[in-house]
Amino acid sequence: MTAMAVRALGVVIEEDAVVDTPDAYKVSDWAAGAVAFTVERGMINLDEDGNVNPDIGALRSEAAVTLSKLLEYMETVEGS
Repeated sequence: MTAMAVRALGVVIEEDAVVDTPDAYKVSDWAAGAVAFTVERGMINLDEDGNVNPDIGALRSEAAVTLSKLLEYMETVEGS
């Protein structure tokens, strides 16, 4: 979900960025840049162990929060 949202909004990301979480090995290569981007900016809530849990689907509420934070970021970038 995160990778699709980031790409749909046209956010510029580093495709070869490294996800810095204990479960980073679970993040698909094609999604790593987008996941790293959102984790670094606090747009994704990590679990109590600092994991992003890419193998578990996001709840609607989690997706809504992430999308809201992405949109706020886009407004900030476009406004500067």
